[in-house]
Amino acid sequence: VQVAYDERYLYIAFRCRYEKPGKVDDAIPQDESDLVDSSESVQVFIDGRLDRTNARAFYLSRSGHRADLDRAQNGQADNWDWTGLWNGATHQYADGWTAEYAIPWGTIGVSRNEKEFAVGVNFARQIPLVAGDVAWALFPADSAVPPSFFGKLEGMTNVKPHLRLYLQPYVAAFAQDPRNDIPRLRD
Repeated sequence: VQVAYDERYLYIAFRCRYEKPGKVDDAIPQDESDLVDSSESVQVFIDGRLDRTNARAFYLSRSGHRADLDRAQNGQADNWDWTGLWNGATHQYADGWTAEYAIPWGTIGVSRNEKEFAVGVNFARQIPLVAGDVAWALFPADSAVPPSFFGKLEGMTNVKPHLRLYLQPYVAAFAQDPRNDIPRLRD
């Protein structure tokens, strides 16, 4: 794992290798929870306020699919409806793959800061085909990557998050049988 940053983004790069040739997971996950639970992936967990209770999680599968969630109550409550604005890409090669993230400071929840600061962080890789999971900062096996076990990323300065807007399409429909009278007062 390599980490870099500038005033707008936190950049993270993974290089994932295989010990020996074998079957790899290029399956397309059906949804975010399928990616998180059963796809080969790398994960970045960031506690932007360093409160050791809340975090944002960013997942990239080997095939380039993404998932994200907002984690609260030290890993006991996950908000799958949260949608973060971030970029990610993967590249596959003969004996491994790479993943790159560009996560805006605003998505992480870090405010403008010109002084030195730190964030909580953890990095992980999941390889379901060999029942292998590894993490940078170890945590209890029966837990969901709790922020209280994260390591620290320190020494960053001069961060200036920009505002970003996410619009999600929404459609609503209503059908009424024209043979039924519509009451004047209805909920």
